[in-house]
Amino acid sequence: MHLYTKLKIIWIIVFTFLVTASLSKETGGFQLFGIDIIFHLIIYAVLSFIPIISIRKRLDAFMVTIAIAPLGILFEIIHGMITGYGFETLDAFYNNIGIMIGVLAATALRLKRHYENESKIEP
Repeated sequence: MHLYTKLKIIWIIVFTFLVTASLSKETGGFQLFGIDIIFHLIIYAVLSFIPIISIRKRLDAFMVTIAIAPLGILFEIIHGMITGYGFETLDAFYNNIGIMIGVLAATALRLKRHYENESKIEP
């Protein structure tokens, strides 16, 4: 199986996990010891990192990645309604920080690969 196919499968699994966690009432225990913050950062970093790395067309990769931010807000609203905690502004903030981390890391990696491939072409 090709690496890009594996990355897309990982993305689908992480996205499914996010949807499941957003629709669950039992995720309130994650707030202990900052695990909730780490969860938000990692999940959204992965969701924004993988499309930039695995989708060849830059515009398509950017569109998929940029769509994650409003989805994060929607999931926070849904989670707040289900759990009764209401909309958590800090969680939405951490979602967006995670997205920025993923975008920056993936862009750096994509640029590195681009310049490595370019240097291989030149004699």
